[in-house]
Amino acid sequence: NNTISVIIYHNRQQVNRKSTKRKETTTMSKIGYIRVSTEHQETARQQDIMCSYQVDRIFSEKISGANKDRPQLRAMLDYLQNEQAAKRKKNQLE
Repeated sequence: NNTISVIIYHNRQQVNRKSTKRKETTTMSKIGYIRVSTEHQETARQQDIMCSYQVDRIFSEKISGANKDRPQLRAMLDYLQNEQAAKRKKNQLE
């Protein structure tokens, strides 16, 4: 039985638009990935742990490690890549 849990800390910029001065702060968002090998395994324990770490977004799948096509892992990597692209675009516009 194979279980994998990963938490990635990812920089996220927040802009306070209410004040007259432009105030930017950088926070860390937490992105989680859970994989178990079989449909019979449960992810509840790993999800509880990630919730206790206040993970912002969790990607989870039940798929064999031998299977190289992992849709939720790909979705997580795409999510991180899109976040980075949006941040770069925002910085270029400033």
